[in-house]
Amino acid sequence: METAATDNSSPAASPHSNAIALWNPNAAALWSIIFTPLFGAYIHALNWRALGDDERERASMTWVVGAAAFLLLFLLIEVVVPNSRAGDEASRTIEFVFLVVWYFVAARGQVKVIQARYGNDYARQSWKKPLLMGLAGFGIYIALVVAIGIAIGLRNL
Repeated sequence: METAATDNSSPAASPHSNAIALWNPNAAALWSIIFTPLFGAYIHALNWRALGDDERERASMTWVVGAAAFLLLFLLIEVVVPNSRAGDEASRTIEFVFLVVWYFVAARGQVKVIQARYGNDYARQSWKKPLLMGLAGFGIYIALVVAIGIAIGLRNL
């Protein structure tokens, strides 16, 4: 590989001495199974920013906006079609399809870029803050679903 001559990852070099810190893009994709692609796309956007790729960062932020729109759609489905098995199935199907499309269209590309540039030898960002934010976002979403359910229940009294 031609970049090997300029690569600072030789055994004699201090590991990660000049490396930028990134989140593992595979881990971000896996966490997206729990926290939705909004989470993974945002982590990927931050990675693209750290890599200095403004165009791909903007593309990842487009996925963030799309994922947020889908979450709002799921809330709307809960309001319009309460206690509906069809609504729940539609939401799960849409979310699964969005996750798969996001992974193959966007996330896998970052995995390949980071693997090609750094292999497994890059400084790692801590997952503590993103996972706490993901849990907080999940909690807010659940609170909204419960609040909507209560509002629907009160309206039907």
